[in-house]
Amino acid sequence: MLTPRGWWWLFHASWATGLGLLLRLEGISFLGFMGLAWLLASWVRLRLGCAGFPAVVSMTREVADRGGAVRMLRAGRRVVVKVRLRHRGRIGWPLVRLEDRVPDDGAWNGPPGWWPGVEGALPAGGELAAQWPLDFPLPGVARFEGLRLTVADSLGLVASVMFLRDGAEYPVLPAGAPGAGDGTGV
Repeated sequence: MLTPRGWWWLFHASWATGLGLLLRLEGISFLGFMGLAWLLASWVRLRLGCAGFPAVVSMTREVADRGGAVRMLRAGRRVVVKVRLRHRGRIGWPLVRLEDRVPDDGAWNGPPGWWPGVEGALPAGGELAAQWPLDFPLPGVARFEGLRLTVADSLGLVASVMFLRDGAEYPVLPAGAPGAGDGTGV
């Protein structure tokens, strides 16, 4: 998909091409055609690269409280979610935005409408990691659906959004009385 910058590039390249052809200015039309060719090449590289993207990346998730990694959560206690995306492919990506979906019962104190995440380069053989705090006010089940990835080319002209499913579930137990085996009592 074209980003706003990509639409702007398409408009100007098309305008330069049309103007050059209309006025028979070979240099202007050549620049316009080169701009369109660059946009097309960026789009083709992104589409081909994203077709195999889920096969060359792996993700790991760790949910930890103050004592370390946990498999069960406690209502009213803050945990830290750490997500790592590893890239095993040969070609890196200059711009990747990784966003982790907040569980329905979880309370994240970030900006509304946004998921917690990080953006940066994902080199070949490298990784991208995000870490964010999460609260669960009520008992239930915390289900982490997966990661939303936005992959863009180096100029930000074209981007592709995909979702990597995880499906990890953690039971959220009711808050216990102090000293009920949670390490806070005497």
